[in-house]
Amino acid sequence: MGGRPVADSVGAAAFDAIVQIGKAAVPTLLAIESDNATPSAVRGCAIMALGSIRDSRALDQVLAALRDEDLEIRRSAGLAMEGWGDPRAAETLLRVARDANENQQIRWYAIDALCDIPDPRLVEPLLAFVKDERFRDTILRRVPSRDPRFLEPLLAAVRAEPRGRDAACAGLGRLGSPRALDALLAVLHDGKEDSGARFTAAEAIAGSGDRKAIDELLRFIERGRGKPHSLPNEFIRALRSSADDRALDRLFAAVWEPDFAESAGSALKEVASPRAVSRLLAVVADPRPYPLTKLYACAALLRIHDPAAVGGLVSVVSDRKQTSDNRRLAIMSLQRFEDRRAVPALTEALKDKEAVIRKDAASALGGIGNPRAVEALTRLSQDEDKSVRAEAKTAIEKIKELSLE
Repeated sequence: MGGRPVADSVGAAAFDAIVQIGKAAVPTLLAIESDNATPSAVRGCAIMALGSIRDSRALDQVLAALRDEDLEIRRSAGLAMEGWGDPRAAETLLRVARDANENQQIRWYAIDALCDIPDPRLVEPLLAFVKDERFRDTILRRVPSRDPRFLEPLLAAVRAEPRGRDAACAGLGRLGSPRALDALLAVLHDGKEDSGARFTAAEAIAGSGDRKAIDELLRFIERGRGKPHSLPNEFIRALRSSADDRALDRLFAAVWEPDFAESAGSALKEVASPRAVSRLLAVVADPRPYPLTKLYACAALLRIHDPAAVGGLVSVVSDRKQTSDNRRLAIMSLQRFEDRRAVPALTEALKDKEAVIRKDAASALGGIGNPRAVEALTRLSQDEDKSVRAEAKTAIEKIKELSLE
């Protein structure tokens, strides 16, 4: 369950634009939502935008929308509450969740939103919902705190056949206690052909930070290599959630190993630890031709968005011994970083002998929008290559537009 039920009908682009405005848009959105003459689709869009902005001024009005006569408005309000995490919403959300006459999806949204509220008083009500199979997996997967009262229901779900194991493994990972980690290791070793649960267990162990459990996971990966049904590729992919240096070293080594290259390479795009930045830069700069893997590494760098990555990417752009593909990926990434430190290297790249490098550098400078690049781009607008000339002129226009904002 999920999605943007009403906002989609108004248009994703309009919704995203409103959210980008942020808190300044809240008074207008509140007025739109409260106007009875406003079409339901527009009210729903306003509610969803308020849920994304999460300004405390909007909380009461979004909660009131949970009691609206219009099912779609209630659905939008329920989805808007996910991730809000304000304890003041607990009473209303519990009332909605307990209402047996309410739409099941809206009850599910309310329970999911309750899992975001860090209040120990909600543990017992949530445990009561665990008994309902319609909502059990949501709560077990989203265990909202390290409260030990969740441990026994999670252990019981892990022993269940087969439903509930995957969600319970995710919850045990969030719990992170020694007994929870022991249960996750047991799932790895139980030999059941339950790939979802075993992968989730491996990912939870990788992200736990527990040295002993991570060591066992790494040994398990090596022992399973080449054996049928051992899922070593899945377990390699699970290492993406780790901030542990040994786990990261194993994942990045696997990028170049034939047995693991595809799984490890695709896992890179979801690496989130700043500790991986230097390793990701090394993948981008590596001379071996693995274009998709390098694209995934760039995606991870953008996701982590650590300023330390800019210097490494600049080095790739400036190194004429690098392959054209590597340099183009680095240029593309620098454009997305929008960091002015990249301007000198990108300006120098406008003089490159390869037209495609000149063109990409011009595009990146236009995206960054630094006026210091205009002089060099003006010279480039007389380039011998037609596509380069066009890109230079476009970049100049973009910089001028940004300077007027």
